[in-house]
Amino acid sequence: MVYCSNRVYLEHTLTGAWRLNLDGKPAGVVTADEEAHAKATLAGIRAKKEARVATAKAGAQPAIPQPAKRLSLADLKAAALARKTGLNPHTNDGCNT
Repeated sequence: MVYCSNRVYLEHTLTGAWRLNLDGKPAGVVTADEEAHAKATLAGIRAKKEARVATAKAGAQPAIPQPAKRLSLADLKAAALARKTGLNPHTNDGCNT
């Protein structure tokens, strides 16, 4: 059953194609009904795959936002020094208001 549901096998199941037995010897030809069955089976396989992909995309978690970068000790010391000397980078006039 596994071989008969293989996508490549089903794609090559065409009307008039030689059918081979397990020994590799000719065992008849593919009929129109067998080709139709292969196409229907392929359509079902593709539909299942598309449904799985759609479900996976819908269930995908959004990226976790990264927390803000923490200030290092050097950053904190520089901010303290700027506050003491009146060099506040957050004001336009340099005043500590």
